[in-house]
Amino acid sequence: MHNILSFGTQCFYKNTSLQEIHLDKRLTVLPFKCFYCCRNLKEIDLYYVTNIGEKCFEECSNLSSITLAKSLNCIGSNAFFHCYNIKNVTTNGLKKLNTLINFSTFEAFKKLDPTISLSSYDVSHWKNSLNALFEYPISHIESKAFFNKGIINEGSIPNTLTSIDWNNLDCIKIPNMDLRNVSVVGEFNNYNYAVTAITISSQIQFRDLYKLQNLNKIDVINRSETKKSYKTAACFMREMLMSQNLENVDYIFTGKDVEIFNGKVPSFCNQIDRYAFIDRQITNIEIHEKVFTDFEITNCQKLEKVVILCSWYNNNSSNIDNCDQLKEIVFLSKKNLFVKKCQNLTKVTLLKIPKWSNYKNTNFVQCEKLKEIVIQNEPENGVHKKVVSEQIYDFLKDKYKFEKGFVKTID
Repeated sequence: MHNILSFGTQCFYKNTSLQEIHLDKRLTVLPFKCFYCCRNLKEIDLYYVTNIGEKCFEECSNLSSITLAKSLNCIGSNAFFHCYNIKNVTTNGLKKLNTLINFSTFEAFKKLDPTISLSSYDVSHWKNSLNALFEYPISHIESKAFFNKGIINEGSIPNTLTSIDWNNLDCIKIPNMDLRNVSVVGEFNNYNYAVTAITISSQIQFRDLYKLQNLNKIDVINRSETKKSYKTAACFMREMLMSQNLENVDYIFTGKDVEIFNGKVPSFCNQIDRYAFIDRQITNIEIHEKVFTDFEITNCQKLEKVVILCSWYNNNSSNIDNCDQLKEIVFLSKKNLFVKKCQNLTKVTLLKIPKWSNYKNTNFVQCEKLKEIVIQNEPENGVHKKVVSEQIYDFLKDKYKFEKGFVKTID
């Protein structure tokens, strides 16, 4: 392109017909996303270019050869990100490339000491053991990089690693995990029972710390810093974190906590993991008034009594299902209560008479032995002024007057 001395932002954006281009030697600046996603561009000579903008060649998936200038003094982040096929880089004496490149192109860029990102593509095309990946100076692990590709269970976390995107840490099962240089760990789906010891910075953002269910040691560095960060830990981790003077931690009640705290949610915790009360061998559950997250209680075959005191902020239902030995429920919540297959349930205490709704109603299904429903906050003068369900009416009709009657259940 002789005599063209500048390009505009996103000049060749997603231009799939572009296969080659020759730049005028007087053109020294390539702006933001100039060649973004030019998937058929194969090579380019940047010998005279001194400034390469952010995401300039990102997603140029067939780019295989580039020539850089020794005088390159400014390069934006992700300039060659997801350019997986770069095999040849002519450096012309350039010593350092301050941009993020993918692991698949590391061999081509390694003389320039680049910052390395590991993606799902990189892992899929890696032919050796996954454990060997952490022998390289990786800085960033992209989302779902290891998803459905196996696990890493040996070696050490690279000390160059600074961020781990979502859906990865359940695949990294190194027992003693040193994340001291990592600032962000993304959320992940599954519990990780392999990690028993971890080192973290006090400033790390780690919302799913609670999913490391077998942790018995936590070391915290940079504890003098006071910047707010976000961590969600299991209740059993509290003593370990307090011993490290780590504050600004949210706590969530997990399956392991159910056993440790005998089914009683501690006062310092206001969240419950959705799997906490599924298939647990406990006799009592007690949930205090400050808990605000949804949960369900299912298949707890030894459970005899449930006390739920929380004042909920939404209108969803709390579900209790298939708890054969459950005899009593105290439910002092503003939510609806749905109970199913609790054959030995005989007594339920509710905060107030539940009103009828087109959406969800308090309901008891296959609870044949239920004989008594107690209302803590009884209606004034024994008169309830709102419509109720037929089931609630049948239980309470001898105690209270229902001014607007009930809605008949349709089988």
